[in-house]
Amino acid sequence: MHEVAAGRRLPIWQASLAGCPPLLGMREKDNCLRFNQQMLDFVEKQRPVGVILAGRWDMYIYGDSQDGARHMLREPDDAPDSSIAEALLRQRLSGMIDRLNAAGTHVWLVKDVPLLPFKAPARLVRLSLSGEDVGQARFPFVEHAARVAYIGALFDALAEGNPKVSVLDPASVLCDGQDCFAERGGWSLYMDNNHLSGHGARALAPLFEPVFQDLDASRVASQH
Repeated sequence: MHEVAAGRRLPIWQASLAGCPPLLGMREKDNCLRFNQQMLDFVEKQRPVGVILAGRWDMYIYGDSQDGARHMLREPDDAPDSSIAEALLRQRLSGMIDRLNAAGTHVWLVKDVPLLPFKAPARLVRLSLSGEDVGQARFPFVEHAARVAYIGALFDALAEGNPKVSVLDPASVLCDGQDCFAERGGWSLYMDNNHLSGHGARALAPLFEPVFQDLDASRVASQH
């Protein structure tokens, strides 16, 4: 995104803290609570045209194979529970959107990047060394769709009827409706099983075109 923004001479800011979803009320993580409040204060002061909210939403609800339930949403004294985490995501994300919209900011929700059932670089190396087609580094789209079904429905519901909320889906670029891919043009799209590589990130550039169109329109309007 920075490359695209620089090419258009558009200002953008990026802020993230590992393991911290962009949500209000993260009482179970003091560092997240402070960081997210600081970012919200910044937005309310600067009033940018748009804010993009992205994260590993599925991990915040269902955990993952590496960290288990460590990142699942919960109240400070609660045990991990996916149904509670789903309700907290809805509550906290709705609250964040309301605050951002109140600042005059359009919110762009980015759905989950497909979570691979393997580490892409290692799989691609093995396929290449054995002389097999690296295009085999893929997995069924239905598996991704099933894992993120609640999140997708939530995002779509939050955007429905609200012109200041839009949804972007990386799977529309990384999957074809039948499979989700770890490779394109001989390059790995992932650094592991969930973080995109530079090539993967650049592959998503067209997905963010509506964001930059909004920024362009705002800049033109401000000049008149």
